[in-house]
Amino acid sequence: MSIVKFMKTDFILTKSMYKVIIAFLIIAMFLSLYMNNSVFGMGFLCFGGIIFANTPFSYTQVPNCGFMNLLPASTYTRIAGRYLFGMVMTFGSVAAGTVVWVISNFFYLKRDSQELVPVSLLMLAATITALALQYLIMYIKGINVNNPVTVFLQLMPGFALFTVSTPIMNSIMDRENFGSFPMILASLAGAVVILLLSIGISYQLCKRRDLSL
Repeated sequence: MSIVKFMKTDFILTKSMYKVIIAFLIIAMFLSLYMNNSVFGMGFLCFGGIIFANTPFSYTQVPNCGFMNLLPASTYTRIAGRYLFGMVMTFGSVAAGTVVWVISNFFYLKRDSQELVPVSLLMLAATITALALQYLIMYIKGINVNNPVTVFLQLMPGFALFTVSTPIMNSIMDRENFGSFPMILASLAGAVVILLLSIGISYQLCKRRDLSL
């Protein structure tokens, strides 16, 4: 099986969470308006995207999903497919956050529209970094995602993304160099490097264990 097919398999396994995603969209819109802060709503959706990106690790452990280990594929293909699923969720959450930003600003908040692109790209870099760290934690800890310690650790990157990046973003948005090309390029490049390192380390860990989640 190809990497894309494994990604599609993860989407099939996690289709029951789609209703929850809609609820997150509604809550994010409410928070943006209630907090008078579009960045807060976007950060909340990125936090949700990180949490949802982790659900395949749970679904592939239930008894009726044992066939996953029988599918013809290499360890790298399985891991890359999982990371691809996470990246789709990441881009989707940032895109949804962008839509929430546009709608909330159109009706109420009236923030400068020029802030939208740099904020979205910086949030994308932060979310990719959080995703990479979260997946790396899962592969380091192994398949027992029901362990309380593992659950706590896997929530840490997403929670940190929501609680740290949002106030930081608000604090730097008024600076003159905010949204500059070097800032955005460095952030995205750093996120991609962390993601690639995470994939490589995850592959080496699973290769040694003869295990691919």
